[in-house]
Amino acid sequence: MTVYRYKALALDGRAIEEERELPDLAAVRRELERRGLVLVSHREVQSKSELFSFSASVKPAAVTSFLNELALLLRSGLPLIEALDLSLPGLPKPLARAVTSVRGALLEGKSFSQALRQRQDVFGPLLPALAEVAETIGDLDGMLASVAKQRASDQALADKVSGALRYPAFLTVSAVLVLLFFLLQVIPQFDGVVSEGAGDPGVLVSTVFGMSHWLVEREEWLMYGVPVFIAMGFLFSRSVRMKTAIASFCTRLPIIRGLAEMRRTAVFFSTLAILVRQGVPMTESLRVIENCLGVTVKQRFALIGDAVRQGKRLHEAVASVALLPPVALRMLRIGEETGELAKVSAEAGALYTLKLEQNLVRLTDIIGPAAILFIAGMIGAMMAAIMSTIVGIDQMAT
Repeated sequence: MTVYRYKALALDGRAIEEERELPDLAAVRRELERRGLVLVSHREVQSKSELFSFSASVKPAAVTSFLNELALLLRSGLPLIEALDLSLPGLPKPLARAVTSVRGALLEGKSFSQALRQRQDVFGPLLPALAEVAETIGDLDGMLASVAKQRASDQALADKVSGALRYPAFLTVSAVLVLLFFLLQVIPQFDGVVSEGAGDPGVLVSTVFGMSHWLVEREEWLMYGVPVFIAMGFLFSRSVRMKTAIASFCTRLPIIRGLAEMRRTAVFFSTLAILVRQGVPMTESLRVIENCLGVTVKQRFALIGDAVRQGKRLHEAVASVALLPPVALRMLRIGEETGELAKVSAEAGALYTLKLEQNLVRLTDIIGPAAILFIAGMIGAMMAAIMSTIVGIDQMAT
């Protein structure tokens, strides 16, 4: 797909400037002809690759701020198109392009929900589903405010998760760098002393010096390999497919699996609460929640949707695929049986968000000191073994 910036003329002589993401220039011409416009000039803004994308991403905080502002403008009585026009100045360029695309779709006669579905890559799956209901009941500003509040809560949770994982990752990288420096620069200083000694220096000393020799012989490869590795990491971080594969792998790890389950449960209940409260049908709600949770649960949500369409209650369908922990299933069942599904889901989402935050705090409190003790213990053991060998050699010499 390519983003085109073009100028066109309307039949009444008005000049129109827009940006649209379309497959090729022929698609641009067809779209303008359908709207009764004549293409004057165009240029490509950004080409997108299926595997790697270097376009500037839209920050979730910017989208949340935009939705709050749009809700306020609509609450003041402005029409939707005018509210979008007023909110455009000052927006980041990627978000401004998405809002312009939504505005163009509205001018074509599409509904707000249809326009948002064309840009789910920016606005997500929740907003279009709620917009479709809000358009029916006439509460678009209230819906936007609710979504903005939910997004702010999810964003705060995501920031806490990333912050909790960033500290252990920093310690791990630091420990690896310290070990590399020790093996490349410190250990070789003792090589001559140990090699001149008689007898077997021991398994630990032999292993340490063997690793040091192996790294020194490949020091030039390391100098070129590390920047290449970092560059490849950056490239893969821009690939949605690769990030999905990495996330799927990480959620299978012992400690992270429990945290991922808590986050999945919190997002499930929080999203379900707002969808039920706004009156979105259950089958549509399940599709939205599936998109919010990602492709790792796609197969299980397909089974849940089939079971609900066949007449099963939601808690029975969820229990059949082991998506939620037992306590969460019990809360879901209570919500359905009491007719307070939205209220119970909101409380369950808040509960699991709190549990996730507490577990993250405990994890960071453990991982930090453990990483420091591990690296200090390894370096201390290496130095103790080397020094004991040197002392033994000195005693033999005297």
